[in-house]
Amino acid sequence: MAILLKKDIDWMVDDVANPTVASLCTFPYRVPIGDDWYSLNINMFGKELDHVQQQFLCHLQRHTATLKGDVMCQMYLEPPLWKPMMEFCRNILNVELVKEYTKQCVVESDVI
Repeated sequence: MAILLKKDIDWMVDDVANPTVASLCTFPYRVPIGDDWYSLNINMFGKELDHVQQQFLCHLQRHTATLKGDVMCQMYLEPPLWKPMMEFCRNILNVELVKEYTKQCVVESDVI
């Protein structure tokens, strides 16, 4: 928890007393693929699709409401949720899929 608190990362749970999904999200940062392009990385920890979708929308609303430009989002989640989440993003949010599912590989060390 100490590492998480010292990082500049937004995190949330759907229910403090009985969480079914937790997530970590970077704050928007510029990416050099064009003018006014931003990126978000979101890690979703949960197995219930509807809860994951709601939490994803919360992160998008929180971090993109004031941005002027395009946003690229990389999301990492449980493999069985990938296809339904991709369909949700494509059909409901009308976003373009740029990359197929990839595993997240986190190799990081912090000394506190």
